[in-house]
Amino acid sequence: MPLMETPEAHMTRCTTKNGTSLNRTLCTAALGLFLGLLCFGCGSSTSKPTTPVPPDCQVFLDSFFDALKTKDVAKIQELSSYVPAFQSRDLPEESLNMIRESKKTLNADVFEKMFAQAGSFKSYSVAAVNISTVAVDNVAAANAMGAGIHVEIVCKTRFSKKKNARIGFHLLKETDESGYGILAWKYQVPL
Repeated sequence: MPLMETPEAHMTRCTTKNGTSLNRTLCTAALGLFLGLLCFGCGSSTSKPTTPVPPDCQVFLDSFFDALKTKDVAKIQELSSYVPAFQSRDLPEESLNMIRESKKTLNADVFEKMFAQAGSFKSYSVAAVNISTVAVDNVAAANAMGAGIHVEIVCKTRFSKKKNARIGFHLLKETDESGYGILAWKYQVPL
């Protein structure tokens, strides 16, 4: 009659007999997993936009999102109180000042609500960029939209309350020397 092995003796015998092969297999699998994860992350960076953005637009985005991160409402008001020449050419200065002030008040209210709803701003990435030019000699389009370079940008953003949101901009650069101004923008949190 054969002798019965205790469970501890059986484990010891199996580990010493097959342990080297098992250890090699586990180490190889772990190394493969580690190298696979390492290679998966190569070349990706969260600090760079995912969509190419013209350098002067990137300057605008950096300024806007820096103000958003620091909750600098005055800077946000400054950036969003732009009144383009095609809208302001026939208006007296008093009316222009009223338009700028009402834009500042409206934008301050919107940003306060956004901060209350989503929390502190954390990061953004550019999801889409669309660039078009309206020539001065295209009178109908220039009178309706403004002559210059129009850029529509959609950014994906993250806020501290784990809310993802989209912020879209319609920017206008009226001359090569001027900076971009916000014609319109929208903020949307998915339901």
